[in-house]
Amino acid sequence: MQTIKDHAKKIIESVIADNSPTEVVIKELENHEFTGNIYLIAIGKAAWTMAKAANDFLGDKIHKGIVVTKYGHSNGPINNTDIYECAHPISDENTILATEKCIALAKSLTADDELYF
Repeated sequence: MQTIKDHAKKIIESVIADNSPTEVVIKELENHEFTGNIYLIAIGKAAWTMAKAANDFLGDKIHKGIVVTKYGHSNGPINNTDIYECAHPISDENTILATEKCIALAKSLTADDELYF
């Protein structure tokens, strides 16, 4: 016989699975029609996972991407994407470098470009 605790655990696990970084990104991308050149910036502990999901979904449509994540949170290369691992929560030199790269990418965009952040 299942208890209320068992039911609650099942509900929580289901909600977490449905809202994983990968699932959230795919759901968002499925509902968006991209018309311009696509660029990607992902920042945070889940940035690599989210950028990988976007890259798997959009493929070569992404012209350039940048991932900024905590040390140890990158799981390998992603096509057309530069990955910067940085200190968290206190910034280090890599944080500053990655921030400069993100700003430069954002400043280089034109009205024909789309930035997925």
